[in-house]
Amino acid sequence: MIQPLRDLAVEYQGSNSRTIAHFVTALRDDSPFETAPQDNLETLRRVEDCYRLSGWEASR
Repeated sequence: MIQPLRDLAVEYQGSNSRTIAHFVTALRDDSPFETAPQDNLETLRRVEDCYRLSGWEASR
């Protein structure tokens, strides 16, 4: 069952901290990252496409 967020700022900070900890551990232990660089670049491309298609920049 999905639990509601208690506090968005706390949840965001926890997620960010866990991500950085995983990154540091992977570098230190020479272990694989949870996601491949190509996957991250594809995600970034899609997010940028969403902003572009929404006209967000033009409305600023």
